[in-house]
Parts: sequence; C-alpha cells; structure tokens
Amino acid sequence: MNNRHLLALCVPLVLLCACGKSSLETTFANQSTKIDSYVTKQMESHSEYRVVYEEGVVRMIIAEGEGEELAKGGKVTFYYAGYNFNNSSLTAASMFATNDADAAGAANWNLSDSTLFVPATITLGKDKIVKGLEIGLAGVKPGEDSYIFFSGKYGFGKNQLGTIPANAAICYHIRIEEVEN
Repeated sequence: MNNRHLLALCVPLVLLCACGKSSLETTFANQSTKIDSYVTKQMESHSEYRVVYEEGVVRMIIAEGEGEELAKGGKVTFYYAGYNFNNSSLTAASMFATNDADAAGAANWNLSDSTLFVPATITLGKDKIVKGLEIGLAGVKPGEDSYIFFSGKYGFGKNQLGTIPANAAICYHIRIEEVEN
C-alpha cells in the first residue's frame, strides 16, 4: 500500500474521531447550559438558596449546614437521591438510586427492605465515587441539604449504567449527616 492510499484511509478516521469528540463536548456544554438554567430559575424563586460553582460542578444549597467544611481526605456521612438530569428536571421517574426512605417512598419504590436506607459514608479523595459528586461534596457542612449537578463529563462515562444513559447529566440531592476531617 502506498502513502496516498494510507493517507486516504487515515484522514476519514481522524476526522470521525475529531467529530465524535467535538460532538461530545457540545453535548456536555448543552447539559451545563440546562443545569445553569434550572439553577437560575430555582434561585429566582428561592432567595435563601446559595450556589457554589467548582470545576464544572454546581452545588445548590437549599439549607445551610453548620460546623466544619468537608476537606479532601475527610469523611462524610450522607443520604442521597441520584437523578438522571438529561430531561432538565428532577422527577420520581428520573431517580436512579437512593438510600433515603422518604425519597424512595415519594417515587413509589418498594420499601420492603429497610436495610437499604442507611446513610452512605465515604472518605473524600480516597473512596471511588463519580467525579462530579466528589467535586460537589467538597466544602459541605453537617446539616446541609443541597443538590449537586454536573454534566456527563463528570458522570458515569460513555457506557450506559443500568437506567443511566451514557454521558448523562446527573443530579444528586444530598443531606449531610456528619463531617469528620
């Protein structure tokens, strides 16, 4: 095979890869725009809310906590409900996981196994969790109630995971029980 034939085969492949990456970056940018729009609307309706932006992750605090902020390497105990945010809303139908009995009940999930509804405890920067949640948890305080939003760039990746589509925008509603640095 001569160089011209090799070039003719490689150029379309390079262009296809570049288009795929560009398309994915456009998807993530659109997700971030939808997140910002949703958060802005919530802030207009609730002046007591506060927003923290960190590395492409948005934490909308709906109830302030008190005490020490979670630092990298610190341990946090919390309840959560995870939502697929691709439709730009938080509904029972978009919830994919929870350890909160109230959230499960509101979504009409089967509540027969109450052992599932215990707070999660992780060490920030040590335990393996999705990147967006790790970034969003930094700085939380005991008693805080907040929503952590992030695009698929910080989510579960390019493969579908259960009911979560590939590269999905995600939101976690979290209630912080304890912080220990």
